[in-house]
Amino acid sequence: ADIPDNNMLGTNSPVFVPSINGVIQKVTVSLYTVHPNDADLTFELIGPDGTNVVLSANRGGTGANYGLACFPITSRTTFDDDATNTIAAGRAPFVGSYRPDQALSVFSGKSGTNATGIWQLRAIDAGAGNVGTLQCWSLNIYASSCAPGGGQCPGVDLSLGMNDAPDPAVISSNLTYTVIVTN
Repeated sequence: ADIPDNNMLGTNSPVFVPSINGVIQKVTVSLYTVHPNDADLTFELIGPDGTNVVLSANRGGTGANYGLACFPITSRTTFDDDATNTIAAGRAPFVGSYRPDQALSVFSGKSGTNATGIWQLRAIDAGAGNVGTLQCWSLNIYASSCAPGGGQCPGVDLSLGMNDAPDPAVISSNLTYTVIVTN
């Protein structure tokens, strides 16, 4: 996708995520962009619920490009909260993994319509005179799953448990359920 020159609206590249089993544990983004002046560029990830994360804003000075190619994926720029180096400390063409300007962990714990639907990568070129192209990008969503039967469920801050008494139930006697909800 072409990135409009000197245009703060930029371009949005959408991807549809039809379903996620469980809750989001982690999100990473990999991209390859050709542009002769990286400092003109801002990249944002926008979730289905409108949550916006700035991956990189005006980094790289007069260096060119984010990544070297679409394939292999190791030749792209990858934004990962667990990366050793920050994008701010990186140098164009930013090959490898970098911590984004804002943490992707804001997506952790999201599920349902907050996690499924249209995700967008927004690419903005705030400088005049140079044009660029978003060659490719990928969104990686890692989900936590909850084990049946209760217990800990990673990324979820609400738990539900239930007990019955007497157990086993006795015919012609009262059966009491105790429901415990913690948040």
